[in-house]
Amino acid sequence: DVLCIKDDNYSGSSMLTEYLASRGHTAIGGIFKSDDLQGIERYQGFSETMRNLGLKLPDSRIGWYGSRELHRLIHEKDTRFLSDIVKDTLRSCTAVICYNDFIAYYLIDELIRAGYSLPGDMAIAAFDNTYLSNSNILTVTTLSHQPHELGLRAAGSVIRKLSGLPASSYEAPWELNLKESTRTEL
Repeated sequence: DVLCIKDDNYSGSSMLTEYLASRGHTAIGGIFKSDDLQGIERYQGFSETMRNLGLKLPDSRIGWYGSRELHRLIHEKDTRFLSDIVKDTLRSCTAVICYNDFIAYYLIDELIRAGYSLPGDMAIAAFDNTYLSNSNILTVTTLSHQPHELGLRAAGSVIRKLSGLPASSYEAPWELNLKESTRTEL
């Protein structure tokens, strides 16, 4: 009987996967955060959509990172885990879905350092539509919500509950923002 107002992460990953597949990508990889619910839900939507589309998804195409790696990236600009993902995980991929724009932003540099031509060699898609998806190097196809949608829903639900009225859980749908990083077709 607990209310939950959150992103529809499963459907968001599914939307990104279907879009990349519609552009001809069959070797799609993913980079997900292993120690929060969003990362697991985003992985689940991705992996189940790949299966439903009849596309192979070997474990070797999934890159995982946790809060430790994120802390080192934020505070020390340590991108070693992304460099390893580029070398070990994405080498057989033509597209990648990133946990969020922050990861995509740093991944772009690692891919260029490894000799990739973007978006020709690797299409990139992510979540959140932050300012980081509008890099001067490459703008990233990303998902967004209506502005303030989650906050308004949460506040409305709290007010309804405090007023003794029924309130229900809500999963905010994502909208696809097409940008430069997925412009090429295979």
